[in-house]
Amino acid sequence: EKTVTKLWAELSSSRNQDDRDEDEGADKCTANLTLILCYLYNYNLVHCTFIYDVIRHLIENFSELDVEVLLLILSHCGYSLRTDDPSALKEIVLLVQARAVKAQKEDKNDTASSSRVQYMISAITDLKNNKKRKQDAVFGEKTAKLRQLIGRIK
Repeated sequence: EKTVTKLWAELSSSRNQDDRDEDEGADKCTANLTLILCYLYNYNLVHCTFIYDVIRHLIENFSELDVEVLLLILSHCGYSLRTDDPSALKEIVLLVQARAVKAQKEDKNDTASSSRVQYMISAITDLKNNKKRKQDAVFGEKTAKLRQLIGRIK
């Protein structure tokens, strides 16, 4: 609960700041909190509906930092999310595509045309179509090994 509260606070403070170069520490803090949340999900301490709620919140705002956080979530726990609830993932894919088109029409801060957004759309489409990327497979293997190690400790 505290992790999510801190993540929300970091995201909102990063969105409200005009100088992005001065506050790289907050971006790193946001990324680290997101990774903690992803690992909590990967080790079955957080349910997939909660992660999908976080993703929906990030899609609503769709700033550059939100896209970066979405990419982190997709790369670290995307295939687990797909396994747990494929229909919710399909809904998320549609939301991302619609939000990207809307942002492109608004041309707000050049977010929609950035390479990160294009990469995220291709990554989420590959996830929907069950195409594994090399980078995502590495995260999955590491998580599986750690899960087995933790299982032996019990």
